[in-house]
Amino acid sequence: MKYYLAIFLALASFGANAALIKWVDKQGMVHYSDSPPPPGVQSQTLNIPDSSGSQGTQAASGVNGEPSIYQQAAEVDKERKAEAEAAKKAAEKRKHAEQEEQACNQARANLITLQSAPRIANYDANGNKYYLSDEAMAQSQIDKYCK
Repeated sequence: MKYYLAIFLALASFGANAALIKWVDKQGMVHYSDSPPPPGVQSQTLNIPDSSGSQGTQAASGVNGEPSIYQQAAEVDKERKAEAEAAKKAAEKRKHAEQEEQACNQARANLITLQSAPRIANYDANGNKYYLSDEAMAQSQIDKYCK
């Protein structure tokens, strides 16, 4: 029983891709059929795309070669996404520049503080006194952040 059903479905699917035939009878009635017309009648074979979505370019293109409404909507969406991405990148760039400016101002303030204050001394493990080079550290921060 299962085999008969499978064979029937396989045979039925062969007709799904058959061409459609258009012909006009003696009374002027237009007929569409997948079987050939009676002998002696002129016919025209129409190629109908299957329903699996192979219509693609025919359905997607508009009248007179102009883009269809779906293509226009896709283009508008694409442009909006590109504008949003550009705005996002610009905002990130501004934020990064502001952060660098704040770091620069802080480094300059640190340098002024270190230049006006006495040097900081520290002792190592042997008890020897050494001075921290804060001005050099502050100057390196200024060189890094202030361009």
